[in-house]
Amino acid sequence: MKILPYSTKPVTLYKWHPTYLQVADKLKSYLHNKIPDINIYHFGSTSIPGCDGKDIIDFVITYKQNDLERIKNRIDHLGFQKQISRDPFPESRPMRTGGVRYNGTIYRIHLHIIFEGSDEIQRILSFRNLLIENAALKQAYINLKYKIVNKGILDPTDYCQAKKTFVNSLQKYRSQNRVEGK
Repeated sequence: MKILPYSTKPVTLYKWHPTYLQVADKLKSYLHNKIPDINIYHFGSTSIPGCDGKDIIDFVITYKQNDLERIKNRIDHLGFQKQISRDPFPESRPMRTGGVRYNGTIYRIHLHIIFEGSDEIQRILSFRNLLIENAALKQAYINLKYKIVNKGILDPTDYCQAKKTFVNSLQKYRSQNRVEGK
């Protein structure tokens, strides 16, 4: 598998497609083969069947205490790039970007590198699992995303900020339940 350069573009929403899960599985296998001592979780809209989104496949990659620099170096060596945006994640909680070609289509990838003991992982996975389990909340999230885009909010950072209240409220709603990721 070759990691391609990341392409930044204005927010466009796409209908969910099962190919996202295939691409995610293929990339997870590739990453586990190259860096066997990490945990990888697929999250975001592409991990939620039926959830329209930005067509970006998001992952959490966890690392152990004092292992951040080694993991970043391994991921960078595979061809992933540092995040380039108006407001990138800090290198103490980095995100890497890239692309992969699958059946002739290039898919954009975000790798969020997070310490394995962080509460952020639980919040991310709980949000994902809640939307998988609850069709009404998933539809409300989809409707919000289209409303944001229809208002002309197409900058990726502004788009994420516009979703933040909804995402945070569902994460708080689910915070009492510990849900394991896939």
